[in-house]
Amino acid sequence: MKMEHPSRASFDRVQADPSLPEKDAALRAEFEAAPWLLPPRTPVLEYAGVHELDRLLELRARPIGAHPKTVTLLTFSRRLAVMMQNCIYSMVKFGGVRNYIVAAWDPGDLAACADLNLPCADVAAFLPEPMDRSRDAGLTGSHDYLTGHAVLSTDSDVVYMVKPVWASYLRFVEEAGADAAFQAEGGIFNGGNYVMLPTPASIAFARRWAAMAPRMLRERNHDQDGLAYMARSAWAACEARGECHAARANITSSGARGGPILIRAFLPSFFAYLDEFCGLAAGLEVPLIDPCDWAVMFLHPVCTDHAGKLALFRRQGFWFIDDGKASGGKEGLCANTTGASHVQACLPRRWRVPSTELPLYSCPEYSLGLTRVRQTASPAAGAWLRVGPAARPAPPPPPTFASAHTLHAITFVTREYLADPTVLRMWRVASKLGTQVQPLVLDSLQAGEFSQVAWGMRLKALRDFAARLTRRDIVLMADARDALIGASPEALLDTYNDTVGGQRLVLFGAEPHCWQHDLCPPEVVEGYPETGTPYRFLNAGTVMGPADVIRRLLDASIDWAADTAHRQPGFHDQGFLHGLLKAGPQRRLMAVDSRCRVFCAFFSRQHDLACTRRGWLNTYTGTYPLILHGSGFLAEFVVGTVLPTYERLRPGSRTFQVNVWVRLPV
Repeated sequence: MKMEHPSRASFDRVQADPSLPEKDAALRAEFEAAPWLLPPRTPVLEYAGVHELDRLLELRARPIGAHPKTVTLLTFSRRLAVMMQNCIYSMVKFGGVRNYIVAAWDPGDLAACADLNLPCADVAAFLPEPMDRSRDAGLTGSHDYLTGHAVLSTDSDVVYMVKPVWASYLRFVEEAGADAAFQAEGGIFNGGNYVMLPTPASIAFARRWAAMAPRMLRERNHDQDGLAYMARSAWAACEARGECHAARANITSSGARGGPILIRAFLPSFFAYLDEFCGLAAGLEVPLIDPCDWAVMFLHPVCTDHAGKLALFRRQGFWFIDDGKASGGKEGLCANTTGASHVQACLPRRWRVPSTELPLYSCPEYSLGLTRVRQTASPAAGAWLRVGPAARPAPPPPPTFASAHTLHAITFVTREYLADPTVLRMWRVASKLGTQVQPLVLDSLQAGEFSQVAWGMRLKALRDFAARLTRRDIVLMADARDALIGASPEALLDTYNDTVGGQRLVLFGAEPHCWQHDLCPPEVVEGYPETGTPYRFLNAGTVMGPADVIRRLLDASIDWAADTAHRQPGFHDQGFLHGLLKAGPQRRLMAVDSRCRVFCAFFSRQHDLACTRRGWLNTYTGTYPLILHGSGFLAEFVVGTVLPTYERLRPGSRTFQVNVWVRLPV
């Protein structure tokens, strides 16, 4: 669409003669990205007065690529009507989307949606409960899965750049052999930015997800929480193309009818500039984003409220709606419509500030997003323009995670451990590799019967240690006598970041058995999250994560002042954390290292381990864990078999002195 559309001159003509859109198709086309600038409920629009979903699908679905029917779905709330206008304006004008439908379930919202001349579907009949039986029924799960349609679901707090949205998403999914693509967030996926192809696996997954709605309503959660409740067996996830094709081969070879859905995950576009999922909530400022950057197809701020999203869009220059003083103008630029709802209808900011959209129309080329990495400015293309004539160089590459964070490796011990020869050997190995382990004496762990130890005090000590640090500090806690730290701080930090997918999560070791038996009755084991590997159950003896997230997780789980249970003998941190990971509201802050990248708690699976010249390989997961944890009474295996191989490492060398493979006894 041309930058000058819709034009102020055409708008003024329509204001003078509201009948013009009915007579002039070219004039109507100017307002395709902002239909709310036409008279309310303009009758000549093809979808005017049509609110049945099936009929709207017939009118709005478009063939794209190999898919005869594609549709983009948004949900309408009058409270967010202005933000939705910014989303639709960018999605249509810059992203080329022409197949969108806006769903509303409240009569007042439906009327406001229609007054804005949007293609509005009345979806009240699809709610899991009638509106009069559930106060907030319409605020949760979405029924936007339609057999035979490829579906793009987008929240209103997404702004799109100058990349063909549908072509980019389809290429991203199809080149990987996937069924769907979801934005990654919170250890699983974001529920407001995804595309699904109409494959049998997608439809089965969608039905299963939608079936979570009644439960989410009862618990006052939303559809994204529903994903967290679903067993990991419901999907297979991947990122790189090769990884996706390998996952597809595994699904095919398993012979499962229909197979789990294969989801290709993508990171929020601002990750090329700020690699923190919740950086906005933490007060971090995203560097200026280049709209021509091919790493940036959209901007979807997460982990922040409505005001934070608006502030980011405006600061970045991606707020295209003139909504008053906040956009640098006067109050009242978003006038109420003359329709019965009196919903606000905003003018384009470009009419008052002509340079507003210039950066998006100054790119050296226009091609697909998502499927390419960020470009840098070339001499042939010249400098990329940010605003008007001011040239802005390409942003520097973001720092590595390790260079931007500080590792604090700690272990909780009793006083006699400070002189224990085995423990000292383990600390010397870690020190030789560059990681200094700080022992913290905790007398509540005094030797005794396991069931008589107040393990909850270890959680309290971990919380208190983390509370003294900053959000740039990463805490690593490992058991003293059976967990060997075998890597540098840089390797630990970067591998942790890769393992959690760049998210700010507390990572725990994962072991193949739920231990110990009194902590793992059948009701705990049943329904415990699947991981796709034997390493499934949380182990509390190895923990790593940002200090502020560790503190937030533990403060949200225990009232340290009022709740005395954690101080009592018999309270076990691992049993408590089992409950959080399985069903607690804080589970979105947690992850387990099921592929043994940072931690390998190999309880009864020491036969998975082989020592190679590169290091200790987990032959099941194909990874080289950095911390080997002899959970389940395998401390002697760590001390007698693993520890000597690290002690024999030559200074400055990471080549282990073995003959290619050494199989270990079961």
